[in-house]
Amino acid sequence: MKSKWPTIIVLTISWLLFTIIFSITGIKVPEDSTKCMEVIKFLALSISAYGVLFSTVITSFNSLENGKINKENLQYNRINNSFKYMERFDAPSIKEARDITRKMKKEKSSLSDDDLIKKIEGDGTETSTEQENLKRSVITMFNFFEEIYLSILNNHSEEKILITVYKDMYIDIYDRFKCWLENEKYMGKVQAKNLKDLKLRWEESRIEIT
Repeated sequence: MKSKWPTIIVLTISWLLFTIIFSITGIKVPEDSTKCMEVIKFLALSISAYGVLFSTVITSFNSLENGKINKENLQYNRINNSFKYMERFDAPSIKEARDITRKMKKEKSSLSDDDLIKKIEGDGTETSTEQENLKRSVITMFNFFEEIYLSILNNHSEEKILITVYKDMYIDIYDRFKCWLENEKYMGKVQAKNLKDLKLRWEESRIEIT
């Protein structure tokens, strides 16, 4: 802190002035002592007291400085983690999942909820490579966004960055597969709740980027 040493210097000068003035004008000398002896005693007491005060002041400033450094480090780590999510979004597995689920956007308007679920889960009699790929891609996408949500809740990521990049995309993906997501047969309760809470959180957000 810039004010650390100026504060200590002012405090030291003030303490010295008080010690000198009191030594000259404020000390009462008992009958069995001398002025010199009492001044020496007072100086010894003053130096000890100043040592305690100096130590307390230094400790306080160090605590404030460490708190500021920790806060800056936390902010840096949150921002860094947010950019890592952006990097991961271009990883091969996520990119493949993105491409496959994007195709469903074109088909969604012509599909009923039941038809969409059958495309993801199959018709119960047989499975196909296309159906398996679609289901794996949907799960991969929502696992990715649930991880983002948990990271935000635990203050590990900077939400301002993530919401700017992913808000519209995530809400669109959620709405696209809502009938499947909110069916307890296909999605665990905890994960379904996390994903829905993220959608509501971002829909209602009024975060401004500065």
